[in-house]
Amino acid sequence: MHPPPYPRIASYNISRVFYLLSHMYKIPTFFFFQFVVIVVFTTTIILWCCFRTNIALHLHATQTLLD
Repeated sequence: MHPPPYPRIASYNISRVFYLLSHMYKIPTFFFFQFVVIVVFTTTIILWCCFRTNIALHLHATQTLLD
């Protein structure tokens, strides 16, 4: 008996929480999920941009040190 993979449990719990919240506040689930997707998407883009800039700065710093 192997325990089920963690991400599946996490996503299941998260979707259950969203489902319960949408019922509590009477939010249409579709719009709620759309909102969540948009938030996650923007956060990912922002983090990715920051990460890329940090890498670029780091490479630039190492290059100036090598010169």
